Amino acid sequence: MKAFFKSVFASALGTVLGLGLLFFSGMLLMIVIATLSSNQMGEVGLKQNSILYFNLKGRIIEQKGSFFADWAEDSPFFSGPRTHGLFEMLESLRKGKTDAKVRGAYIKLGDLDCGWASIEALRRAFIDFKSEGKFVHVYAENYDERTYYLATVADKIYVYPEGSFEFNGIGVVPLFVKGTLEKLGITPQIFKVGEFKSAVEIFSQDRMSRESREQTSELINDLWNVFIQEVGKARNLEASVLNKLAADLEITRADQAIEKGLVDEPVAEEQVLELLRGLTHTKSDQPAPLVSYSSYFHKLSEPAFNLSHKKRIAVIFAEGEIISGNSSDEYIGSDDLVKAMREVAREKDIKGLVIRVNSPGGSALASDVIWRQTLEVKKTKPVVASFGDVAASGGYYLSAGADFVYAEPNTLTGSIGVFGVMFTTQEFFNQKLGITFDRVLTHPYADIGDGSRNMNDFERNRIQAEVEKTYQQFLRVVKQGRNYQSPEEVDNVARGRVWSGIQAQQNGLVDERGGLYEALDKIAEVAQLGDDWEVEVFPREKSPFEQFMEAFGETSLFKKLVSLQQPVEELAKLWARLPQWQRQGGILALDPQQFVIR
Repeated sequence: MKAFFKSVFASALGTVLGLGLLFFSGMLLMIVIATLSSNQMGEVGLKQNSILYFNLKGRIIEQKGSFFADWAEDSPFFSGPRTHGLFEMLESLRKGKTDAKVRGAYIKLGDLDCGWASIEALRRAFIDFKSEGKFVHVYAENYDERTYYLATVADKIYVYPEGSFEFNGIGVVPLFVKGTLEKLGITPQIFKVGEFKSAVEIFSQDRMSRESREQTSELINDLWNVFIQEVGKARNLEASVLNKLAADLEITRADQAIEKGLVDEPVAEEQVLELLRGLTHTKSDQPAPLVSYSSYFHKLSEPAFNLSHKKRIAVIFAEGEIISGNSSDEYIGSDDLVKAMREVAREKDIKGLVIRVNSPGGSALASDVIWRQTLEVKKTKPVVASFGDVAASGGYYLSAGADFVYAEPNTLTGSIGVFGVMFTTQEFFNQKLGITFDRVLTHPYADIGDGSRNMNDFERNRIQAEVEKTYQQFLRVVKQGRNYQSPEEVDNVARGRVWSGIQAQQNGLVDERGGLYEALDKIAEVAQLGDDWEVEVFPREKSPFEQFMEAFGETSLFKKLVSLQQPVEELAKLWARLPQWQRQGGILALDPQQFVIR
């Protein structure tokens, strides 16, 4: 019997290993095929009258970064929402604008996970694309304010006849966990500077403070005013009319949107495709000549980062929370950014650097390390910062040394302030779980910050002093970088307050409104490059195998089996980030409760 079980086990193990080897060999073969395909990108031509296809559903990030990321999402193993690289989309439109074989663009819209500044940048790129006589058509089954704002660039806006249409204004609904902590017997220890640094209110209050409500109201009103102005211009409607439609909740369905002039026609997608076939003179028995923007980006005969050009401008993407160490999908690692900046500084053929920031901040120390490196690069090359959806707190800190700063009108920026947060868990462990702690120390404060005991006034004062010291350093960085005349002048625009891009420009935190390409043009102007330059992204692209393994990690085989819903999901994500904050020294330049404007 024992021999029988050994035989069965050996057979099963052999089968598993064999299947694993077969699967891995298949993956390697696909890598080879994909690599050969990518090496021949310049040889792959487009048909005449091709249409760039933007199937926009899912998350928009700053840069997707590799051929394999797109390949993985098209694989049968992938089941999650798609991600779209803003950089790849903008580059496709910039190149397609002057490509004689590209006749126009077709946007199919679904639910989008991104900030308003990303939509603003994409919208502006489509407007520029149309300036060369290209058409743009948009279709969606449902619209909300964000997707509709993008749709208004189109020559024609189509909607499914029975689709829904959200047009009721925008708002912010923050989550607070004070009551949860009280029920658990956990006491937050809050240290901060700036009455507008409302990030920590999530732990200490059950509703928004007066200061938080004030700045949030100004922010969303700025965003809404931009929305109304641009939509009104595109659809030839007065702002008062649009505001009344939103206030009275007059539009909830497709037919109402058509009646009020927000949408052109109610059709199914097949009718849109038929129209596109007509615009491109495609036979009725042939499919519309759609080419996905990602395929077009990877098959450009002159890629966006063409290294044959001696005149190059480097772009470094800084997206996520800021930490010391190495970067990941969710975090900006100071070690990796500093390494990339040093490489940029060494290369003589690179004439300038654009730091593209989309970050709520993070470790104050890591932000300072990155900021100091920008000063080193500035000794030999111009440095320009370009802000995406958010460049707040540490995200602003690391950019403050740039020669010039660009932000979208609906970028969330500023939040110049710092905080520290620790949690006393003594009651939770003692009263809720029956767990006790003892300690043996060489000095009275060897266990400062240990949550298993209460903190005394002396300890709280010392930590608060460190937070205030970090805040003063933050003010010095901004004063130096933005040429304010006094610490008081900086403090007036700081104190933890979050500003829109419009407000930030008015108070001197930002130089001009614009996005990545306005920042690149500024470098070209300062470095006197004319029009003869190209972009190179740093850190440089990884090997095909590394790209594949990263892309494969996004497939369904590596996805979590359980998906949490709002607001439980928000709370779970927040709780998961707490250990990371504690590892960063406890003092943060961060907005942990990031604005979700909906």
